[in-house]
Amino acid sequence: FINGLSQDVNLTIDSKQFIPVRRNYGVSGYSLVERDTYDNGKCITETGEFTLDLGLLDFGASYTVVISNVSGGAVQTWKSEDIKANNVHMAWQLPQYLLISAGEVMFSITGLAFSYSQSPASMKSVLQAGWLLTVAVGNTLVLVVAQAAPMAQWAEFVLFTVLLFAVCIIFSIMGYFYVSVDPEDLEEKEEKRETPSRGNMISLVTQKTKL
Repeated sequence: FINGLSQDVNLTIDSKQFIPVRRNYGVSGYSLVERDTYDNGKCITETGEFTLDLGLLDFGASYTVVISNVSGGAVQTWKSEDIKANNVHMAWQLPQYLLISAGEVMFSITGLAFSYSQSPASMKSVLQAGWLLTVAVGNTLVLVVAQAAPMAQWAEFVLFTVLLFAVCIIFSIMGYFYVSVDPEDLEEKEEKRETPSRGNMISLVTQKTKL
């Protein structure tokens, strides 16, 4: 707001916004408001209280409002739109969400299937729990960086990009040197381990029967 009057004014945009502006072209601070039509504001001067009509304050726009005169119980203002309001439809977010969802589905399903097929029967549940644990740690890291760390948004994006690039390199090295295991061989080993234990149980039951 720019006060073009010869007296100080106190502006009330809504119930939460109270802005004092000094006389003789004093300038107020920058204020954030929600998208709405503000036609019932108040302008309190030394001579009385007047109605302040700002019209529609659109989403994403920036305005400069000059208070030029007071007449007829209302404040005469001149509103300039410094930054245009957002005109991109929200539907343009759908391709990004579809790509993210497709990547998540392909990565999660293939990763879980691979870890399940390459692990012995006694370790399958442990690997599933480890997978969920890494997901929880990753979500916690994002939460800490986004909420607790005082970083600019572009710096957060750069940090996450560097972390993803580093993880891709680590996984590439691990995948290059990894020796795959045939799931059928794992099943045969598990059966061989179970066969002696079953024989011992049968012999133990036989001895108890004889006694």
